[in-house]
Amino acid sequence: MSTKTRILLLSDNNGMQKTAFLKKVGLRRGFLDTDKMCASVSDQQLALILAAFPNVNLEWLVTGEGAMYKPTVILPPDSVSIDRYEAKVEECVRLRIELESMKNKRIVSAKEK
Repeated sequence: MSTKTRILLLSDNNGMQKTAFLKKVGLRRGFLDTDKMCASVSDQQLALILAAFPNVNLEWLVTGEGAMYKPTVILPPDSVSIDRYEAKVEECVRLRIELESMKNKRIVSAKEK
């Protein structure tokens, strides 16, 4: 399957006619004409497609390997909170200090024996 065939699949998967897809992407009308399906796709054309559809997997688009779309990562709402992040950092620092203190006490007690 060619890159242009995958581009047509992407258009279909997004429920778009070729002309609407090409307009959204910013490509010329004849880009996906039947007689030009064997023509290569330039880096600039790929960049336009990825800019219009940032969730598309570039590897799939170029080689056909992998999934059409990048995996979606959903973070729990509290995981993006800056306050929660800062609290976790403070907790890590406190635990590191406590651990160092315990190591130092163990070293001192071992030397006393």
